[in-house]
Amino acid sequence: MPFLRAEISAKILEFLHKKMNPSIYTIDGKKFYITKEVFNPKYAFTSKFIVENLLLKSDWTVLDMGTGSGYIAIQVADKVKSVTAVDLNNTAVRCCKINIKLNKLNNKVKVYQSNLFSALKSEKFNTIIFNPPYIKGTPENMLQLAWLHNSPETLIKKFAAESRHHLVEKGYIQIVYSSISGLKFIKKIFQEKGFKLILEKKIRLLWETLNFLVFQLEH
Repeated sequence: MPFLRAEISAKILEFLHKKMNPSIYTIDGKKFYITKEVFNPKYAFTSKFIVENLLLKSDWTVLDMGTGSGYIAIQVADKVKSVTAVDLNNTAVRCCKINIKLNKLNNKVKVYQSNLFSALKSEKFNTIIFNPPYIKGTPENMLQLAWLHNSPETLIKKFAAESRHHLVEKGYIQIVYSSISGLKFIKKIFQEKGFKLILEKKIRLLWETLNFLVFQLEH
């Protein structure tokens, strides 16, 4: 059953994005230029679900991992000190740069092309936000990287291990994950890497339950 649900989710996302034309969209009060090669948060629940539940403070520095169009980075920019956004998809990085300008946030948000933390050197953040690809499958193009990964569990292990070196003391990981890919392994991975689960929120959709998880670095 989880495999069938994952297949359905992937096909729905693919269908919605194929129908999309490059355009400027207004999403939750902000403007976003989005092309067919970039994940569109207008057609998904995950990004908005994250933004609605984030723990943020006005003096925090934030890393938005896998930023895509820059939706999360732009939505939170006015609530924090600064935001750094990264994405593996170079087209997404270009869209994000356009969207930063469209929303007049050049002084609050910077963006880099990066494979996880590869472009960040020794920078540290108060919190890292991640909306990872959680459906198991082989991506056929850059767009599908937003929801498909050959091994989601391997990705989370690598992210959890590397994130420790880019967080301030007692820093936070804020991540969304789906019931169709399981939750036990993700909690176990972060616990093994020295994190403590401090918050969990859920929203039930037609074919899956989204889980927003906040982990704090303990040691």
